[in-house]
Amino acid sequence: MTVVSAVAGGLKRLKVLMLLLGVTVAFSSHALNVGDVFPELVGRYMNDDGFYSSDLPSGVKVVNFFWVECQPCKKELPLLARKQAQYPQVSFVAAHPEPDPETGEDYPLSAIKAFVDRLPAAPRHTVALTHRAKEQYGIDAYPITLLINAEDKVEAVLRGLDTNTINTLERWLRQQ
Repeated sequence: MTVVSAVAGGLKRLKVLMLLLGVTVAFSSHALNVGDVFPELVGRYMNDDGFYSSDLPSGVKVVNFFWVECQPCKKELPLLARKQAQYPQVSFVAAHPEPDPETGEDYPLSAIKAFVDRLPAAPRHTVALTHRAKEQYGIDAYPITLLINAEDKVEAVLRGLDTNTINTLERWLRQQ
């Protein structure tokens, strides 16, 4: 084992430990705005594997924040899955940041998975975030979709799902 691979393995283990402890790194406590640097997202895939946005290929990203109780989200996630098939050079992430309303802790992964499984399709990177994520990323409504450039800066914040947000997303994707 080389020193480089030992360090890389150690960093990966540290990320997993931080995820298990519910710690996220590089977070903000305000709503993300155009021009902001997009912070690291740390979460869990539906199979409970760890997710780190820094592990995504470099390049542009579409990050959607959804909630299992959000009616427009039921339409938007399949739409994003179709766009992902059309634009394979773009990383699409659907992230659930809402805490469990009864406990204030992490939303049950099984409930998020059941919601996603009922959809016709969802982005490949569909993840559950920790119960602190809603506040950390300034999420105040659903759905919110961020269009992020190759330099990890937010280029657009799309709120809701309507003709305008769909057209804005499509125009932005065609330019990438």
